[in-house]
Amino acid sequence: MKSILDSTDFNLKQVEALVKQFQLEETTADYLQKIITQKEKNGSFHFIKLDEYLKQVQDSKDMAEIYYANKNFMKFLDDSKSFYYKRVFTPLIALNAGNESWFYSSLNELMMTDPRRVYFEKNFLSEKKSSNYKKMVQEIFKKYMNRINVDYEQIAFSLYMSHYSFDEDIFSEVSYAQIKDVIKSDRKSRLLFPLWLYGIYKNGTSSDFLEYFNSATNLENLDRLNIDQFQIFEFSWPTNDIKREVLVSKLIQIGQDKDEFSRYLFSSLLGNETIRSSFNQSNKKIDTPQFSLSRSFYKSSLEDGVGVVFSLYNLMKAGDLNKLYLWWLVL
Repeated sequence: MKSILDSTDFNLKQVEALVKQFQLEETTADYLQKIITQKEKNGSFHFIKLDEYLKQVQDSKDMAEIYYANKNFMKFLDDSKSFYYKRVFTPLIALNAGNESWFYSSLNELMMTDPRRVYFEKNFLSEKKSSNYKKMVQEIFKKYMNRINVDYEQIAFSLYMSHYSFDEDIFSEVSYAQIKDVIKSDRKSRLLFPLWLYGIYKNGTSSDFLEYFNSATNLENLDRLNIDQFQIFEFSWPTNDIKREVLVSKLIQIGQDKDEFSRYLFSSLLGNETIRSSFNQSNKKIDTPQFSLSRSFYKSSLEDGVGVVFSLYNLMKAGDLNKLYLWWLVL
């Protein structure tokens, strides 16, 4: 007998059939309906649109056709409301448009995007599909690398790609000497200071890292710090009280944001006791234990259908083994 679990697209009627076929308990049936309703509400990023776009621009030599393909794909990215995927694929549109200036500006925006945002995309792909699209994105990133002709941009993009589990042959290993040379010689590279910090953290000494960290986290930079640049505080935290006051105020604003990534970042950074103590020093004590804060976030994220695999992994790691959660992977 064909199982309903073979279906790749569930709706509420199919859930009812699933309940009958496997004689599921009423509480399980209610939870399944909740999952389907949430997934339908969220929508997803349709990678088939990327497939179609790539075929259009590869098969056509007509500039008018390429122009409209670019325009339609950009509209799709806008309509998808995916901050992360728009950052990933805009440089590709710029390349296909033959606009070098746009390519570099959009590439820099991508490199200033916290790669952990990928965890909180609404769509969920099967393991097979996820693997296919990972290869596709890897090939696109490889294309970006091959088109970069600015030394510091190549070094920065190699560092950015090392965040991902891509094949190592598509990016070069970066040495501390290369990073140090870039920092000294190219003023334009300073906007990418989170990547340099990451590279120094990986390849330099502790004193090398702290020297650049203290320099990069000056009050001027902290004042205009955006949320994606807060990734640097996973490595260290300023010792200066004024800097800490500025950052605590910014983190409070981030924690009040309803955006899933903002809430994740807030929860993640508060896991650092030094950062948490800065809240106490600023008379903004966080009373909720870190375990409760993290568990609440991942449970809420899962129930919202956002970052499903990432949230499940962290809930199970924390010992929250509710079997109902696993239905998020099935439906």
